[in-house]
Amino acid sequence: LQTYEVLLGGFATAGDERRVAEVAAEMSASRVRMSARGLSLTIKGFLKNGMVTPVIQKFKEMRDLGFQVPPFAVTQLFRIACDAHRQAEAFDAVVGVAPLGSDA
Repeated sequence: LQTYEVLLGGFATAGDERRVAEVAAEMSASRVRMSARGLSLTIKGFLKNGMVTPVIQKFKEMRDLGFQVPPFAVTQLFRIACDAHRQAEAFDAVVGVAPLGSDA
């Protein structure tokens, strides 16, 4: 599991959405359940690259798996969404999926 988590974080930090999907597919084929840590590392990498849509998708995946989205990630999503002039889209996507803290 740790190897998969490292690969997910590394590919996400490189902004390689395709490779992240490949690793996730391999995990599924190997019957390895995605962890909260793996998703958090993926989200963190996508955030570093300003990738709004993949972050929103991973937020939804976290919720579907029963994990709580880290508050720092919500704040950073709104920061990169504002930079990309996509704040309304990000807000609409996050409401009901992730907690909206006072700093978000």
